Amino acid sequence: MNNQHPKSEFTDVDQAGTPQNYVECLDSQHNIDFILLYKQRVRMVLDIHPGQQILEVGAGTGQDTQEVAKVVGPSGQVVGLDFSQMMVDVAQQRAGRCASSLIRR
Repeated sequence: MNNQHPKSEFTDVDQAGTPQNYVECLDSQHNIDFILLYKQRVRMVLDIHPGQQILEVGAGTGQDTQEVAKVVGPSGQVVGLDFSQMMVDVAQQRAGRCASSLIRR
């Protein structure tokens, strides 16, 4: 039996020839109305409230982590995880001093 799992291009962003392209890909998706509505609906279904603690696995550039952090507010916390050090670096840079979010590898 083959125990290998299928891989996508996002499996190893840090080893890609042009890792910045993956950041640009995620950024461009956040400008598509369907994607924005879908993510808004997901957050509504998750029923996120101020003060909650949320873990986001596969946080990428941290855009969703930041959106959720706005909802949980200063009394909550959002931790975003990603395998890619480049994605973590971008997410941390974009998060700035947001006290409600934390991005880790």
